[in-house]
Amino acid sequence: MRPDMLAPGAVKGWLMVHWLRDTRGEDLLTNLVEIGKVMALLEAVMPATDASLRFAFTPEQLKWCEENEYMMWQKIVNDELLFSKEEKAVSRILNDAPFTNGFPRESPGMLASGSATVW
Repeated sequence: MRPDMLAPGAVKGWLMVHWLRDTRGEDLLTNLVEIGKVMALLEAVMPATDASLRFAFTPEQLKWCEENEYMMWQKIVNDELLFSKEEKAVSRILNDAPFTNGFPRESPGMLASGSATVW
């Protein structure tokens, strides 16, 4: 509920409606690629907007993601989530929450919501 989030949130929502294909039932990797396309478009459309605003993360959450990128990929690969189509496994990485289930509490919710730049 911050005024500086209005424009990036609205543009991201518009891009998701018009460019994000329905990935229900698809594996995590497919979801990450589709979300990555939207995030790449968002960055192209709003290059001067701070990355934390595009991801809807706090600057601290974005920094945590950048510093823990290897650990996140390692966990996804080791837990065999990348090609998982299990709805519960995919949604816990993609859906909003105080933090991403299965990751440290310092992780933001919707960890993969903006996967193009961080991941």
